[in-house]
Amino acid sequence: MTLMKYAKIDDAKIKELTLKLEKLTEDRGKKKKMLENEVTSTLTTQIELDKTAEAFRQAHDERMEVLEQWESIILQMQRRDEEMEHGAEELRSLKNQIKSNRESDV
Repeated sequence: MTLMKYAKIDDAKIKELTLKLEKLTEDRGKKKKMLENEVTSTLTTQIELDKTAEAFRQAHDERMEVLEQWESIILQMQRRDEEMEHGAEELRSLKNQIKSNRESDV
């Protein structure tokens, strides 16, 4: 009788522990799946971030190239302005010489 009593207690304990093990195994599977989903999501986000960073670098490089072109154009315009100013000075000088020559001829 005592042996049967202990056998029933042991069986109940085994059943309880088996159910607990099944529940823990199920929880572990769910958490593993959640972890895998998070890893996938994180990797996807990292790839998107890398692509965005590359696009930003490219846009920055293009912007810098445009700025360099603008600076070059501004320098060319300044040189042309200086050349035009120099030409205007020469023209004024020649006009003054012509005027002086005409006045001295008269």
